[in-house]
Amino acid sequence: AMGRSEQISIGEAGWVVFVGEKPGYNTTVIVRLTGDREVWLGNLDGVNVSKDEVVQAGHPLGTAKVANETTRHLYLGVRIGEQFVNPLDVIPFE
Repeated sequence: AMGRSEQISIGEAGWVVFVGEKPGYNTTVIVRLTGDREVWLGNLDGVNVSKDEVVQAGHPLGTAKVANETTRHLYLGVRIGEQFVNPLDVIPFE
């Protein structure tokens, strides 16, 4: 399963406010949600959206490399206002 990639999406509609490189997180997509929230997806190996695009829930935002059956090489962070509520960290996906 080496080198396989998997589509990454989120469960809410949002507005893409950033697509590009972030130091330490490589290729990053930031989606703004309602309630002054942002979802940061980093270390993507492919991007399916562009800045200022409005995306529906479940729309593929990009792809992340699969390390093994439970781990994606993906950084995920959620920011509310100026505060990260969970840090950008490598997280397992089901």
